[in-house]
Amino acid sequence: MSLFGAMLLLLSTSGCEPNPTSIDASLETYLERISNVQQVDALSFPHIQAQQLADKRQLLIPIEPVSLGLIDSYQLRYCGLFELIAERNSILGKVQDNFRNFDYQASLYKGLAKCVVEPKIDQALRQRLASIREQKKTELTAHWNNLLFTSEAMHMQLTSHQWYWAKRDYGMIKQALTALNHWHEYVQNPDTVQTPDPITPYQQTLETMPLLGDLYFSMTNLTDWLTTLTNQLQRHDNLMLCGPNRDPTKVARLQNVFRKFYIGEIQPYLAQVDGSYMNIASVLSPFDQPNSPFPIKNVHQAFRQATLDHVAYWQGLFKRCGIKVGQ
Repeated sequence: MSLFGAMLLLLSTSGCEPNPTSIDASLETYLERISNVQQVDALSFPHIQAQQLADKRQLLIPIEPVSLGLIDSYQLRYCGLFELIAERNSILGKVQDNFRNFDYQASLYKGLAKCVVEPKIDQALRQRLASIREQKKTELTAHWNNLLFTSEAMHMQLTSHQWYWAKRDYGMIKQALTALNHWHEYVQNPDTVQTPDPITPYQQTLETMPLLGDLYFSMTNLTDWLTTLTNQLQRHDNLMLCGPNRDPTKVARLQNVFRKFYIGEIQPYLAQVDGSYMNIASVLSPFDQPNSPFPIKNVHQAFRQATLDHVAYWQGLFKRCGIKVGQ
């Protein structure tokens, strides 16, 4: 397989371990060396963007609480919900965070299914509980979105100002993301999908191992860098002369820049970022929704396209100049 053929598979493997602390310097040097060969000014370095979510108040979905009278609530002991609601109404229960609240809401919804068919409960109350259950079904989606985008843990997971690094300790983050994915599937069809295990045990991992934020930050800024680099090359492509009776010096120098900086330093890091994303892509459905506050799938697609566009320039240049690039 040719070098370009391998790169067009999006650089799925890499034999070295790039250090993200040097990726800024590599990208800056790569752009400067390209402009030096072209003998023109380099485009401005793209501004590094921190990955942040919108303010929590903008993302929060208000939910009106539903309450039962004390006497009615006591009948719920026949279907196991009395203790659950009593714990919820305790001092500690009233200050639950998003994760514990969601686990409570899911348990409540599951318990209500038993209550509406429990013959020991008054028929009038069962009818009321059936109505409440339908309301809770709708509310599950709101509670879920509030957990994903307004909880402290997920804000820590989805924000970042640092480059992805394979050697950083991301812990059992894939397991936690898989749990989120299972719950997302449940919320879409709570009456047909089996209730997953509680989500609260994954809260600490999601809060302290911000893989998604790091990937989003890295792919966004790499896309900006690759776009800038490709623009630099395309804008002054007319200066790269080749063919009979042409001095091949500039093209040869530019080829050396490509090999040393792109192939030698930048491409391995692109491969790591892409590979890390693909490793978790199948469990990212919670964020793949219309108007998502965290559209990481779109960000990855833009990153891939920017990579392919950059490689396509080099492929076109070498083809035009009759340069055969081996593996």
